Amino acid sequence: MRLTHKTRKLRAAFFWTALMLMLMGPAGISAAQGTAAKAKPATQAPQPPQAHQEEAYRYNPEGRIDPFKPFVDLSASAKKKTEKSKVPPLNPLQRLGIEQFRLVGVVKGNKGRRAMVQDASGKFYSLVPGSYIGLNRGRVTAILKDRVIVHERVTTDEGKIESRRQVMKLRQDEVKP
Repeated sequence: MRLTHKTRKLRAAFFWTALMLMLMGPAGISAAQGTAAKAKPATQAPQPPQAHQEEAYRYNPEGRIDPFKPFVDLSASAKKKTEKSKVPPLNPLQRLGIEQFRLVGVVKGNKGRRAMVQDASGKFYSLVPGSYIGLNRGRVTAILKDRVIVHERVTTDEGKIESRRQVMKLRQDEVKP
């Protein structure tokens, strides 16, 4: 086996390191130092430290916040989590209001009617009865030859939920008989 210059240098360094460690002895103490350290008599035994006694601390909770009481009302946060979990993930049609979509066409096929809407950025989306659209979870209930009817569930200021009907119409010049 042919040894390279680098391999020879590494072997030499390893050899000298091992030799130095053996000459130093255990824990870096030579044999002469080890016997001198062991032979030194103990003149005084170490004295145990004086026991320092303190008064036991007692917690006085008057006028202080209870450290074991949660800062947040857990029942309110649990209600919010359940409300959020009931909402399905939004599709692109539910990220904009109904007013921001324009009805551009209605097609009648074997499976019924389909409507085509366009958003403000120019993207087209297909609607079928039952599709969700708008910010208020509007649902397409009917597709007629010149309009799409959407029912939204809106929460009023009093907290009541009302059903509101929205109609998306084709422009008159786009309607074909």
